[in-house]
Amino acid sequence: MKTMLIFIITVLSVVFYFGWLLTMPQVTYTEKDFFKYYLLTHKEVRDAPRLSKNYYFEYGPSDLTEPNRSSMYVCGLSNVDEGYQRLVSYVNKTGIPFEPQYKFGEPLPKNGDEYFTLEKRHLGSSEPCLILTFTEYDN
Repeated sequence: MKTMLIFIITVLSVVFYFGWLLTMPQVTYTEKDFFKYYLLTHKEVRDAPRLSKNYYFEYGPSDLTEPNRSSMYVCGLSNVDEGYQRLVSYVNKTGIPFEPQYKFGEPLPKNGDEYFTLEKRHLGSSEPCLILTFTEYDN
């Protein structure tokens, strides 16, 4: 009886954890966070080249106003422009397009639409970071 109770509590805890993880509005994590990394990071972002030792990930689940997205932040690059070109080359090899320019009056993205964005941004330091984001619409 005690073993059964421990089993039930363990299963419920795991289910609760994964439910909580997937409903969080935005989650930031590293590759060392095994469950978050493999559950939340899209394969397209996991396969991206690591350009420095200073990188982390972010996940944003879809809701009524936002699509599902997975990002990799790469900071501490010795040559930001070279890193940018390597990520552009990676995206081109995947065959997935860069962000489409949505214009008012055009049809909204449909289920299954996916694209990358890539930007340079200063995140509290003098050196810029690169942010590669994979977005997938699942309306």
